[in-house]
Amino acid sequence: MVWRWWSVARWRGWRAHRMFLLPRDSGPIRRIVPYGPGGITDVTARTIAQPMCEDLGQQIIVENRAGGATIPAFELIAKSKSNGYTIVAATSALAAQPILFHKLPY
Repeated sequence: MVWRWWSVARWRGWRAHRMFLLPRDSGPIRRIVPYGPGGITDVTARTIAQPMCEDLGQQIIVENRAGGATIPAFELIAKSKSNGYTIVAATSALAAQPILFHKLPY
């Protein structure tokens, strides 16, 4: 039940701030999931992507970048253009990485 409430709260927050996105003709939004397909993070990202597509009128592509303790996915996000068209489904792994790894590539 808590997961459902949190997803709804995040979605409402996204809808409230959609006016700050760049013009919609710049291409699709990429949503990077740092885990393999079929997990809870992937299912959540895909479940939220469909209403976002309908609400924004823009295509959202969900990409899975599994492996490497999620470091490759977060490195991709860190090195992508900062135009708001690449977002990540971040988890607690992002907060734990500086503690677990002394040197990160991003």
